This record gives sequence, structure tokens and C-alpha cells, in this order.
Amino acid sequence: LRRLQGTQIETNLRQGGKEYFKVFGLIESAEIVRETRDGRMLDVEITLSDWVFDAIENNHILTLNRQYFLLRKPLERRLYESRESIVVRRWNGRIGVRNLAEKCGSASSEKEFRRMLGIIIDDDAQHNHMPDYKFIVDGENILVKRKDVVVEISGG
Repeated sequence: LRRLQGTQIETNLRQGGKEYFKVFGLIESAEIVRETRDGRMLDVEITLSDWVFDAIENNHILTLNRQYFLLRKPLERRLYESRESIVVRRWNGRIGVRNLAEKCGSASSEKEFRRMLGIIIDDDAQHNHMPDYKFIVDGENILVKRKDVVVEISGG
């Protein structure tokens, strides 16, 4: 609970020619009541920050596919974490290689980043290990597309 209470979120929003920057914690406070004889918990109370509570109430929470936790390479995880903003929020499913490298926090050269990305894309084509989204090299851009399941129904 201490780590959760100490976790700070930074967000910025551009709207109407202004940029809003906000910092807040995940939880505002936490309290645990224990029985002194055996240390058994009797009560746990967690107060969420207003921002987290509003996000939950308005269903504005991104979830991670369980397969995310099976991804072994840090770059695979950064790609998956970046997918939503690339597809929905900012770039309409298309992002430049340099921008993607920056978004993933890569310190590699563009050539090396492209090579590592190619390996991940090839591995995913063979093993389908990247959850929910596929990444496609398109010249200087990377396309990010949902892996939608297509079900064929044959007439009978």
C-alpha cells in the first residue's frame, strides 16, 4: 500500500490552445486495522484519488491482456503499452519509426531500433505472441492494427 500511495501519475492535456499538466497519486490514503493478538486483518480501507475514481466510474481505464505478462522483451512490452495512443488517441494507427522509438524510450540508433522491431514483428508473424495488436513496417512508418478474430460461417 505504501508503494501504491507513493506512485505518482503525470498527465498532460492540450485543449483550446492551452496545455494542462497534472500530477496525482493512485490512492489518497489507506488504513489497515489488525487484531493485536494474531495480526489478522480485520479491516482495510483505501481511498482512491479523485482522478482514479472518476476514470473508473466513467470506464476510462485501459486494461492489459493477460498475454502482456508473458512478453519477455522490454521492447515488446513498450510496444504493447504504446498501442492505444497510437491507434486511437493520436496517430490513427500510423507512427514514424523515430517517434515510436522515442515513445518506447529506446536509446538505440534508428537502424538498431528498426532491426529489433523487425525481429519482434517476424516472431509475432510466426508465433502470434503479441496480444491484441500487430505492427507492420510501411516504409518510414509503422502501422498498428488490431488483431481482430475473423469467424467464417459456412452455409449448411
